[in-house]
Amino acid sequence: MFRDEYRNVYDNIVPSEDCVDKIRERYTQRTRGAQVIRVLRPALTIFAILVLFTVTALPTMARTIPAVRQVIERYVPALSKFMIPDVISSISQGIVMQVEAIDVKEKTAEILVSFSDEEGYDYINGKVDLYGGYNLSSYGASSNIGGCSFLEYRPEEDKAYFKVDVTTWDSFDRSQLTFQVYQLLTECIEEERDISLDNIIRNPQVKQVSLNGRGGLASPGDFSQYFVGRDPDSMCFICEVLDLQELDANMKNSITVLGTAYTDGLLRVQVCRGNLEKADRHAQIFLVDEKGTEQHEDYSVDWRETVDGERLSFTEHWFWVDEEELDSLRMYGIFYITDHCVEGEWRVDFRLDSLE
Repeated sequence: MFRDEYRNVYDNIVPSEDCVDKIRERYTQRTRGAQVIRVLRPALTIFAILVLFTVTALPTMARTIPAVRQVIERYVPALSKFMIPDVISSISQGIVMQVEAIDVKEKTAEILVSFSDEEGYDYINGKVDLYGGYNLSSYGASSNIGGCSFLEYRPEEDKAYFKVDVTTWDSFDRSQLTFQVYQLLTECIEEERDISLDNIIRNPQVKQVSLNGRGGLASPGDFSQYFVGRDPDSMCFICEVLDLQELDANMKNSITVLGTAYTDGLLRVQVCRGNLEKADRHAQIFLVDEKGTEQHEDYSVDWRETVDGERLSFTEHWFWVDEEELDSLRMYGIFYITDHCVEGEWRVDFRLDSLE
């Protein structure tokens, strides 16, 4: 497909007569005889064509068609028919947002969007995260459910590409669409840390919290003894979690393993994820036996607590483990940290019916 497109570009690049005449005229002024010009005229014409193609066509092709299409072909080939022919972009806080392709089908939309630095700024250097701060709207409709995935960062363009999927309860109007982004998390870190099992607490103190999330591979019924009812205000589950230590508001900007405990065959690891209003921090935790076999958590619960005015998020990771196996196990976690929030007002207005 790219070979055919490049062939078409070559075939259609023809310099104007005025341009060739100007090159000939300049050359004439610098030579001493018409005979020399007659000899070199074919070479000059070819040279003019090559110069024009190099100056005009190649940079445009290198910056647009190959790069965007390569991303689309690799990750979302279905969007190849829905590339935006014109530049639809918005600049805020030194970052350029560009809608590269979009497909809208009544209640759903699939969008390819990119972010790059404006000249003089240096935010986009790899993976970034939209963190839910985006919206697609039209006359009488606005996206209610959304999801986004980072595709790749292309250093030669200084562009980070995302695929965004949104759904509305109504129907999107293709004659007037607005895509907005409110914040970007510009630093994404993934690191592995060992978690010590040397100080496991036996028969720990517990406290009751109202959960805002739970899940895992095991059945919730396997942990029914830890769920003690529902919050009458929010109807969220109330759960018994570890009461390990005095909490500190200084934990708001980090992810911290608070401790481990063991009782009734359940190994529990409690993690404070800090304040997540403008960041995302979470961990995948694994147990590893002597043979190197890894065991992922059986279940996890999430909740929030206010500590010295800071709203902190917590997760407990639960593992079913025989007590006699504890001494032969080791534990590690992969910690994902996304922060350095840049708040802005990226907005593009466009219509798709005119492109049909």
